Amino acid sequence: MTKNWVTLSWAQDERFDAMRDFFEARGIQVVHRHMDGSIRGFLTAIGKRHDEPVAFHGGHYVGTLENLKKYFFWTDRAEFENDHSGHA
Repeated sequence: MTKNWVTLSWAQDERFDAMRDFFEARGIQVVHRHMDGSIRGFLTAIGKRHDEPVAFHGGHYVGTLENLKKYFFWTDRAEFENDHSGHA
């Protein structure tokens, strides 16, 4: 069974830690602190296709598995939202 996962990139460690805790409390595993901007390279490394859902906002990245139906999106104020389906 596949797990939901997210890869996060934050400039400030405390914001990264807060978002990691937010996701992990909801059963979504933070698998990578993604800092180099290469979302395509990351997807390739874990064997995902480039055309699978990937949301991008303000330099912060979220990947989804096929069983995670919505895009995750948050603002620069680190407010988490999950109702921006299709927003990239």
